[in-house]
Amino acid sequence: VQQLIDRGTLVKVQDEQGFSLEDFGPYGSWTNDIGNFIPGKGYKIRVAAADTLTLFESYPKSAAPVRDNPFPASHFFPLGSGNGLDHMNINLVGLPEGFLEVGDELAVFDGSLCLGAVRWMPWHVARRSVSIPVSAKDGEDTPGFTVGNRFSLKAWRSATEEEFPLEPEIIKGGDTFRKQESTFLSLAK
Repeated sequence: VQQLIDRGTLVKVQDEQGFSLEDFGPYGSWTNDIGNFIPGKGYKIRVAAADTLTLFESYPKSAAPVRDNPFPASHFFPLGSGNGLDHMNINLVGLPEGFLEVGDELAVFDGSLCLGAVRWMPWHVARRSVSIPVSAKDGEDTPGFTVGNRFSLKAWRSATEEEFPLEPEIIKGGDTFRKQESTFLSLAK
């Protein structure tokens, strides 16, 4: 999708699980939490204007690591399984150095429902940011966020086994759940 980035039309790409490739601006430029695109998998590509994406067989592989996390959260347990639907990305950026240690966890909630969680890993420390995808309700029995509800965040410190709410500052986006959108939050204050 580099050609879309170069032309300034790419807004965001999401894979089937809601992981994204999007511009973190001054907090990391274009950040790829998808890794390499895999044949046979689905991707949503959102552009700001009509554009054409041409795919060539000769493209080299991306240098991005595979996103699969062999260390899932173990304190927070998100509801639901499978790929989910119409994901939203909650992006925490510019995290203060030393705020979280490797093994700590962050989670996104709709009321009392945990919808997404991530274990803080060395690559998050290096980037000082993390993206947590959360899924919308599917209209059936699959749990997910309700559009328009306010989201909340919690952290868990593994060393002290302490859970606590987070009160981030919104940098870009809103404080409510919206399908296929992104919100950028800071914990600097």
